[in-house]
Amino acid sequence: MSREEHAGMPLIFHHALLAVLMLLAACNPVRGDWTAQDLESAKHFYKSQRANKEYLRIVRGGDINRKFTYEESMALGREVRTALGEARQVAASPDFLGKVNPDIREHYRDEYIRSLELTLQNMESPNYDIAELADRLYNSYVDWYMEHQSEIHLPKES
Repeated sequence: MSREEHAGMPLIFHHALLAVLMLLAACNPVRGDWTAQDLESAKHFYKSQRANKEYLRIVRGGDINRKFTYEESMALGREVRTALGEARQVAASPDFLGKVNPDIREHYRDEYIRSLELTLQNMESPNYDIAELADRLYNSYVDWYMEHQSEIHLPKES
């Protein structure tokens, strides 16, 4: 696939671990004293993960070289915007992220959120280098999350 073809399509992330991450997070024991604001932040966390998972489902729904229909393109953009908006609400509550894991705040902001921003940017104005950077950042976040999953504690999804 040429650089131009790759940049013109929505990012295809190499890790399909998002669903696993959500399940692992939901199974973690409840720790700490979760405030009402923390529980609201957790809802945003899970909504972002679900929207990103739906984005990945649509992207992986067929041949990687195929053209997406108008409806699929609209759905992809909607899911990425939803994932990004929800993730930004989580990041706006640093105390919550600190309770989840002392080191997650930077990874969440600098890798997960930034990858979503770049994915959206690439969808609006295709660019191979931006697509590659978004992919690397997302993969870095997933790798870090998997390495530290036993240290990450989220309230159960309600």
